[in-house]
Amino acid sequence: MDDAEQWYQKALQIDANAGTAANNLAWIWADKGIKLDSALDLAQVAATQLPAVPQVADTLAWVAYKREDYTMARQQLERAMTSDRTNAVYPYHLGLVYLKSGDRRRARLYLEQALTLNKSFRYADDARRVLKSLGY
Repeated sequence: MDDAEQWYQKALQIDANAGTAANNLAWIWADKGIKLDSALDLAQVAATQLPAVPQVADTLAWVAYKREDYTMARQQLERAMTSDRTNAVYPYHLGLVYLKSGDRRRARLYLEQALTLNKSFRYADDARRVLKSLGY
């Protein structure tokens, strides 16, 4: 991941509007919980360059989630889910957003939806753990 981070930074030095590089670097930084203001800027560049790509909306949502902007995160995840109803990560992320927003019922619904879509997606174990912590 560190090598990828360096390559995305180099790509953005060459072309500051490289949507894919901006998206992927924003994701890496958000996932690490670092440089969140810069990650937001990059995610917005990606959203401008690749407005119809649901993964970009998910990245923008993940950055917003890490910045505790749950309204923006929810809006972007709903957008991603409208474009792609098969990706379990989107309802998983939305479940986490609702959990942080204090809406345990909706959190449960979206976490369960993620597991229904794919019982073994990347974050399936965490989704189960969160559901168990909610008493489900």
